Amino acid sequence: IEVINHKGILSMAIFVLLIILECVFAPFPPLILYIAGGAIFGGFLAGGLALVGNILGATAAFQISKYFGREWLEKRIPKKFINKADSFSKKYGSVSIFVLRINPLTSSDLFSYAAGLTKMNFKKFLFWTSIALIPTIFVQTFIGGEISTHPLLTQFLIIGGAIYLIGFFVFYFLLKRKALKK
Repeated sequence: IEVINHKGILSMAIFVLLIILECVFAPFPPLILYIAGGAIFGGFLAGGLALVGNILGATAAFQISKYFGREWLEKRIPKKFINKADSFSKKYGSVSIFVLRINPLTSSDLFSYAAGLTKMNFKKFLFWTSIALIPTIFVQTFIGGEISTHPLLTQFLIIGGAIYLIGFFVFYFLLKRKALKK
């Protein structure tokens, strides 16, 4: 952790980039990243950095789906998920993003893609995304800040982070394998 802290702005930029990538390459819950960020940068700074990364990542995902359109995205996201997002968005409007994102245990990044396919106003999307993510991000980064003061919990964080990355790659390769079989 000390090595990362000595890199200053570069380590912060890398952390924000990891958050952006996590958002764009959904559907992985960012819990481990937030906790690691809190352990490295402290709860408040990590929360701010993670929020910036999430806003940029959500913007990218929203714009990707707007640009590439529904047909392209339906090849990558289950139609059942898109249909649910459509009906929820029609029923509740842009506030639906707040409701969908407030759950801290699931990845809400797919909702950015789904919202980009709707007629949702981008500014409202970004507002409700930000409002919903603030409590989740800061609670998790503050937990990371507390964990860093306990050596045993820090080891747990490192092991959890490794499992997270392994899970990410296994899931990614299974999806690729399934896509190749079609």
